[in-house]
Amino acid sequence: GSADHPLIPRYAGASIVGYDHRAFERFNLPLGPQARDAEGSVILTDSMVVEGRHTRIIYAAPENRSTLEVFENYQAALAETGFETLYACAGSDCGERARLATHILYAPDRRLRTLGPITEFAFSFPLQPYYMSARLPREEGDIFVSLYVARENFDAFPETQNRALVLLDVIEPGPLEDRIDPNGNPDAASETAPATVDPNGGAVEPAPLPAGARQTKAPTLACRTFR
Repeated sequence: GSADHPLIPRYAGASIVGYDHRAFERFNLPLGPQARDAEGSVILTDSMVVEGRHTRIIYAAPENRSTLEVFENYQAALAETGFETLYACAGSDCGERARLATHILYAPDRRLRTLGPITEFAFSFPLQPYYMSARLPREEGDIFVSLYVARENFDAFPETQNRALVLLDVIEPGPLEDRIDPNGNPDAASETAPATVDPNGGAVEPAPLPAGARQTKAPTLACRTFR
C-alpha cells in the first residue's frame, strides 16, 4: 500500500494521489536546469544517475497553500534530517515553460496511474515551480531525494486543480537481487501486488526502513507562514 517515506514527512493536510515503489530502479537526478540539444530535444544540462530502491509519491497539498510555502517546508525538513542540497531552482531558472516536469521528471513514460487519470495527468500545466535535489550522506550508502513542487493549472480534476502538487522521489542504496533460478524454480521470482492508496491521508503501514535508518514515527510537516 501507499505510505509516507519514513525519513520524509508529508505536508500537513496533504493527501497521496500517486504512489509507486520499486526494489531496484535507475533515476536520473537533476543537478542543473533543463535545456534543448541540437535536435531540439529537452535534456538536463547536468545530472547524476543513481540506482537502488526507488519510492515515488505524489501529494496534493490543501487548498490555498502556495508552492513556495510547501517547498520551503520540505526544504527545511530535509535540512533538519541532514540532507545536503545538490541543486535547487525556481520558476524560469529551472528551464523553459516547466518542461523539467512535463518532459523529464514526469514525462509520459514515467507517469503513475494510481488513481487513474487524476494521477496520470498530474503536472499537466504546472505553474510556479520549485525544485531541489539533495543527498543524505551515510556510511552504508547515500540516500538521494528529488523534490518538485508546482501549482496544477489543469482544471479537469477538483482533487488537484489549483493545488500545490508535490512530486517526491527517494532513491536508497539497495543491491540488484538475483531473481533468476538456473534450475527453473518458479518460486524464485514473485510478482508485486498493485499499490492501494488512501487519498484522504489516513493511517497506512510505513514502508521498510533503509538499512541503518533509525525507526521513528514519520511526523507531519507543520504549516508555516513565510514572509
